[in-house]
This record gives sequence, structure tokens and C-alpha cells, in this order.
Amino acid sequence: MRQFLFILSILFSVHAQAQESVMDFYKNPINVPPLQMQDMQGNVVSLEQFKGKVVLLNLWATWCKPCQMEMPAFNFLQKRYKDGGFEVVAVALQDTLERIQEFIENNRLTEINPFLDSTELVGRAFQPKSMPTTYLINRKGQIIAGKEGLSDWLSQDMMTLVESELKKNQPQFKLPEGMEVIDRNDVHGGIRF
Repeated sequence: MRQFLFILSILFSVHAQAQESVMDFYKNPINVPPLQMQDMQGNVVSLEQFKGKVVLLNLWATWCKPCQMEMPAFNFLQKRYKDGGFEVVAVALQDTLERIQEFIENNRLTEINPFLDSTELVGRAFQPKSMPTTYLINRKGQIIAGKEGLSDWLSQDMMTLVESELKKNQPQFKLPEGMEVIDRNDVHGGIRF
């Protein structure tokens, strides 16, 4: 009986170690390259424009079934955390604006702003080994983690990860011009106009 329990405990510990983490963290953060992509209106957008936000950069395609399965989770994450400085940047590779628009509309993905890698520079720079591939970018514009393939983006681990990144390096609040703090203990916040 003890031998059986010992073997069972080993199996559980091996299983626990084998479970994948929500993302693989890099020892040294990588600066986001100044790559450009196209938004749904045809405007050119640079990845650098998202500096100051926590970004979940998703490389996907409308023809990729695992990518299709992940998109509702990204839509939820965008809705939940957008007011805290979070942005899902979903860049479609080897696709068209028409197919992306159709996919977004058919799946009621109202929170995500998709982009097209129209020059194929994003795909060449990141060279994903599989689709989808997702990266976490901190507020400083550094890639700190990545994940290849389908993942559970709504897991408690992912929520905790996003929330902890959102708390880091938050921009300081500045009062509008002409306002000053006079008493922080005042019921009205102690702000004078």
C-alpha cells in the first residue's frame, strides 16, 4: 500500500511539473521592433505606438482554427482590462482586410482592433514557428514573454499575470493645469480650481 501511494505521489508531482505555464518568460526582455501594420481603415500603425500600455501581441490568421478559438478570449481580456492601459494587438499574417473584417463581424468581436501584416514585415521579424503565437509586452515596450500555440487565456494565471503587469510602471497621475492639491484629507479630495 505504501509503495502504491509513493508511486501515486510521484505521478502527481510529475504531472504538476509537466503542466505548461500560461507564458514562457524571457531572461532578458527584447525591445519591440519598430514594425508597421495596417488597421482596418487602411491606416499604417506602428507597434511603437502602444508603448506605455501592456500589450498582448497575437500573431494569427483567419484560416487558422486554433487562432479562431482564441479570439473570444482576447476580446474578453480587452474588454476587461482596456481602461487600465491594456491592449490586445491582433496582427493577422498572410490574410486580407476583407477576411479579417468578416471574421470579426461574424464572431461579434467588438473589443478587438485587428491589424493586417500587409508588408509581411511583422511575420518576418517574429518568424512564428506555429500559429497562433502570442507575446506579452510591458509598458516600456519590451517583449517579456511568449507562447506558441493555443492557450487558456482566461485562466486565473493569465488574469494574475495581466493584472501584475498593469500595476508596474503606471504613469503618474497629473492634475490638469490650474488645479492644485491643498488637503488630501478633505472630503472633496482637497483639490482647488
